[in-house]
Amino acid sequence: MIDTFTNEDKPVKIASVFFANADTDKTKELIIMTTGDRRDKQITGTLYNTRVYDNTFARIFPARLRRLDDISGKLDGGWEGTVNNKPSKARFKTPKEVTETLVKMGYPQ
Repeated sequence: MIDTFTNEDKPVKIASVFFANADTDKTKELIIMTTGDRRDKQITGTLYNTRVYDNTFARIFPARLRRLDDISGKLDGGWEGTVNNKPSKARFKTPKEVTETLVKMGYPQ
């Protein structure tokens, strides 16, 4: 098991799993992008979430991989839809957008 993925205790869809360099070492990290829909009075649309995990390459994997919260937060997509009756656009929805941003942040791919 890598992690638990939910959106306010509702299941989400794993939209993409890929590897990209997201820290200072040469080993590429595991990146998982998820989506979750929500429809209520305040928010209508899709939440795009990005989580980055340190790739350990240990002979015995830990029970959970170490999530890199700082870089995950910087790559979080956000809401696409309507928030409080105002349009909202997600920042990152695809692996290409995440990878391009990592390059701009100085992490060569």
